[in-house]
Amino acid sequence: MSAMSNELLASRIEAAALAVPGVASILRRGAAVRSVIDSGTRLLGIGDGPASAVRVEQRDAEVEVECTVGVVRSRGAAETVRDLHREIADVVLQLTGLPAEIRITVGHVDEVAPLDPMAQCAAPTAASPRSRARARARDPR
Repeated sequence: MSAMSNELLASRIEAAALAVPGVASILRRGAAVRSVIDSGTRLLGIGDGPASAVRVEQRDAEVEVECTVGVVRSRGAAETVRDLHREIADVVLQLTGLPAEIRITVGHVDEVAPLDPMAQCAAPTAASPRSRARARARDPR
C-alpha cells in the first residue's frame, strides 16, 4: 500500500467515523503545530490541504489505525467507541482485505445534552444558605 493509498484510506475512515452516531469530531494530534505547518505548506503552494486526522499504517498482515475523537455526551463514550471500532474495522477490511488494529482515544466530550435535572437541583443557587454564608465570609460588613 503506497503513501497515497494510505491517505485515501485515512480519508475514507474519517468520513465513515463522522457518520457514526455519537461521534462529534475527529481531533488532530498536535493540532496547533500541525495547523501552522498545514497553513504554511498551502501558502507555499506545496500542500493541497490538511492531512487526515486519522493515522493509517499498513503492517505485514494488518492495517494499524489510530484516531482521537470528540464524542457527544448524550450517547455515551463507551457505546460510541464500540460502534466506531466496528465501523473502522469494516471499512479497512472492505478496502484492503486486511484486519485492522485500531486505537481510539476520546479527546473531548461535547456537552450537547441538557444537564441532568438532579444535578441542577443539587447545585447551590444564589439564594441557598451555602451561597449566602460564602458571600458573608467574603464581605463581613
